Amino acid sequence: MYSKSIFNTGQQQGNHKSIINPLGQLNNIPFMTNETIFTSENLAALNKIHQFYTKPLGNQNYSDIPDNYLEYSELYSTISNLQLQTSNKNIKLLLKITCEGLTGAIHSFGLDKSMIDLNIQNILLNNKLQSVLTNKNDQFALDNTNKKYTLQKTFTLAPIYSYYITIFGLPEKGEGFDPIRIQSLLSILQKHNIHPYF
Repeated sequence: MYSKSIFNTGQQQGNHKSIINPLGQLNNIPFMTNETIFTSENLAALNKIHQFYTKPLGNQNYSDIPDNYLEYSELYSTISNLQLQTSNKNIKLLLKITCEGLTGAIHSFGLDKSMIDLNIQNILLNNKLQSVLTNKNDQFALDNTNKKYTLQKTFTLAPIYSYYITIFGLPEKGEGFDPIRIQSLLSILQKHNIHPYF
């Protein structure tokens, strides 16, 4: 009678297949969980979504979110395709949450920009109202000064910095104006035909 062991495939002595890992060491295989394979491109897309979209969204740094809709579209497509390829319900749910976080980040960026735009429109309307109400029917005369004179100097900031201070507040000492916020203000001021530096 002939019998064959499932643990020995006729290989040399001492070189038996492992019961725990019968295929041997799997090298150079991407991270795998229940039929879902995350390639290096998939992992790079997930890391990019986290670093540039969902992390700023969670920290409420909306102006740090990129406004590149082409990149957003490519990332969304990559994760959606990965979601369709998997049959694991848990991984599918996590990928769905990732897509929704990415979409939420893009919408938050748009809402933040709209809020800045509305603030500028509000400031413009207030300035028009103030110009109508101030210096009307005013007369200035030199009163008795009791030999005391004061000299006063006023200066006006460039519009972009005035709007920055009104919307975001005065920067802390030594910090300076945030260039990302200045850039977003610049596009909105140009939209309203306001020269940012005069």
